[in-house]
Amino acid sequence: LVPEILDPVHAQSDYTRETSEVRHIADGAFSRVFECRWRGLTVAVKKLRVQAITVTWFLEFLQEISMLQLLRHRNLVGIH
Repeated sequence: LVPEILDPVHAQSDYTRETSEVRHIADGAFSRVFECRWRGLTVAVKKLRVQAITVTWFLEFLQEISMLQLLRHRNLVGIH
């Protein structure tokens, strides 16, 4: 997950600086998914939507993160 920050120029990690967007793939309740290029590889990047956070939104977001943390695959980056 790569959060979209209000000031992305100053908040970018090395990962986001090394990633170039190719195309938009999908939209979800909490994020948008893009096909990107990273170090010569084609990858999918999930960017969180920054919005007015409600208690319900936050609880649903935590539930999604909990499910994503359970995924294990050699082609997936883990969430810590």
